[in-house]
Amino acid sequence: MLTASRLAWRMVVRRPARSTLAALGIALVVAGLVVAEAVAGQARRAAAGEIRRIGADVLTVTPAPPTPRGGRARAAEVTTLRDRDARELAAVDGVLRVAGEYRGTLPVKAGALARQASVAGVDVTYGVLRDAPLAAGRFFDSADAAAARRVAVLGARLAADLAGGADAVATQVRLRGIPFDVVGVLAPRGTGLDAFDEDETVFVPLTTARQRLFDARFLQRLFVRADARAGERPERLATVARDIGAALAPRHHTTRGAGPTPADRADVVVATQDRLVETRRRTMRALAVFQAAVGVVLVAAGAGGVFGLQLLAV
Repeated sequence: MLTASRLAWRMVVRRPARSTLAALGIALVVAGLVVAEAVAGQARRAAAGEIRRIGADVLTVTPAPPTPRGGRARAAEVTTLRDRDARELAAVDGVLRVAGEYRGTLPVKAGALARQASVAGVDVTYGVLRDAPLAAGRFFDSADAAAARRVAVLGARLAADLAGGADAVATQVRLRGIPFDVVGVLAPRGTGLDAFDEDETVFVPLTTARQRLFDARFLQRLFVRADARAGERPERLATVARDIGAALAPRHHTTRGAGPTPADRADVVVATQDRLVETRRRTMRALAVFQAAVGVVLVAAGAGGVFGLQLLAV
């Protein structure tokens, strides 16, 4: 072993250029592998974070697509979703939490700054249902909702633009000219369940939104969180979705379509996040394949370079 080490060192000293090039080739291979691992790992973590944020076990109850009649599209908004529906869905087997929502775009003003922003009236369970972390302050509670208090939680980017980020807590914003006390600021979130940017949204209690801002007595949509097993097992999640549809069916069916035998359909749709989650999972699998392919190419290139140098030396 000692003799072999001495011989190897003698060859390195006698052929410095060849030895330097060989070491450089190996170093480049290792550096490439490290970079590929870092890039792919970061992308995989981002995709996994997307899956957690989207909520693989969250379902949405939304209005059914409009059915054209006489060449004209009917209005998509369904006014039959009520608080009673939310209470009934909370009792469905496999459902953990339900949160109603009514949303619109309103002028938002803080001090001398003003802009249009999405304002979402949501139940107090929304923050827990969506696993929404707070950067500062708190989410509104049942006492705020029962009293229809004018309190608000700001999305991260909106808070930064209007009121200095986390410092927005304990300040006031005006929604349609009505003052609201800011009680919390969300951590950066990005796109939510239905492709609206939560960082650009003001969240207020649902009762306050419907009474003071939108003058509405119905809900635009319901968010439903199933148990964790449902998120891990697609067939279980599908069963919960069917049970939700069955619970809503008695009050949410309508006759649609022309012809002698028009079909009965529900006026709401129960949707899962399977398509979005599967897209992220395909991305993660593609990144794993990319990482393996880059590793093979780099090792082959490095080995070929070192072999070529040694062959030229011989």
